[in-house]
Amino acid sequence: MTDVQRQEIIDRRLKGESLKSIAAFYEISESTASRVARGKYRSFL
Repeated sequence: MTDVQRQEIIDRRLKGESLKSIAAFYEISESTASRVARGKYRSFL
């Protein structure tokens, strides 16, 4: 996941979009979408 995608998820969540919708769009779990939206997700390469 890119930094841009992470910011998009945060922005979409702040606008009230559901975790389910965000997760489906990015093909990630709702749990991951939640962590990203809360700034708790770190990608390790």
